[in-house]
Amino acid sequence: MPLRGVLTVQMAMPSEVLAQISDLLLTHFGNRETILSVDPVGEGANARGHFVVNAASGNHYGLKLPVRGVPFGLEKEHLMATLACTLDAPNACPVAQTDRLDFIDLFRGKTVNVTHWLAGSKQVRQLSEEERRLVRSGPDSTVFRNQAGEWMAFGLLFGIGDRHPGNWVWAPAEKKLAMIDMEQSLEQGELAHYTWLLDYVERENARTLKLKSAEIRDLYDGYSQMLAKHAAQKSMVEGLLEANDFSKGFKSAYAERAPEEVLSNFLLALG
Repeated sequence: MPLRGVLTVQMAMPSEVLAQISDLLLTHFGNRETILSVDPVGEGANARGHFVVNAASGNHYGLKLPVRGVPFGLEKEHLMATLACTLDAPNACPVAQTDRLDFIDLFRGKTVNVTHWLAGSKQVRQLSEEERRLVRSGPDSTVFRNQAGEWMAFGLLFGIGDRHPGNWVWAPAEKKLAMIDMEQSLEQGELAHYTWLLDYVERENARTLKLKSAEIRDLYDGYSQMLAKHAAQKSMVEGLLEANDFSKGFKSAYAERAPEEVLSNFLLALG
């Protein structure tokens, strides 16, 4: 898996620390892992507080303490992951929390998010030209847009910002898409965060046919599916939001907006 700009310099870890990390992953994710290394991720606004655990199995786990100044960023990222798993968002990456990572100075005495990264994935912005072609118009395109539509709805429902292609990952072999790094959330949802998805449709068809375009229907179908999941789990979602002072009372206008209205406004970005 190409790791999001991970630095090549590895952190030397005593065997007892590697065993501690392995135990932590078993407790939270049910995976007994042999740990090869822990490396700085090396990019992004939270780079100083973001590390990756590389396991012999090929799995990767992020260790993250948000440091870019988003209020309640740690807690929001954990809540968004919990909501994504609750709503069965496509390939949602589970996030656990621990205060047992004192071997990294920045983490000493602090709670840290531990994320099970999507296996075999890379940031959408890192896709090769051939991978982009397969997603735009090849055999991977419908499943990509269906999943993108679900995640778009999820992001708008929970006011998730900073949705550039670096905060989405795609696993080409498995045809799986997920949104990541969701600490900037519980704001007003903005369609502008998602207009880059129009790079993965045939723009002239979308401009002419609008919602009748097969590619826009792919997005529409995914979007509608997430709205249906959200409605079915309304009480569970409200309970999770009400359990935290920082999320209590949050309401999204997008919960009441029909997919036709949202996607029609989305298409206005085509001009």
